[in-house]
Amino acid sequence: MERIYLNSREKKIIKQIQNSTYIEAVKQQDKMPMKKLIYEGLVCCKETDFGGMILPELTNKGELYLYDNPKLKNPSIFQDKGFVVSIVAIIISIIALFVGN
Repeated sequence: MERIYLNSREKKIIKQIQNSTYIEAVKQQDKMPMKKLIYEGLVCCKETDFGGMILPELTNKGELYLYDNPKLKNPSIFQDKGFVVSIVAIIISIIALFVGN
């Protein structure tokens, strides 16, 4: 599964939801991190009539993500296959310049 970049607050929230220690109503300071987790498909919440969010829970994707990445490590630049292929192509091109002469 592809890794998602999560900041420390988002990681803390998702771990609390996993351990069932997160409160029922989403705190004001957690609204933006929670919206990102919802956008990424890791968490779902019920919305109140007043724009609040309650009862956060992990989605199937969130559970799979935690199973695949239990330490919630952020992706590194070297995990991007396109980046690695580009670096290898540049190295081969430089070698070909010197060997070709």
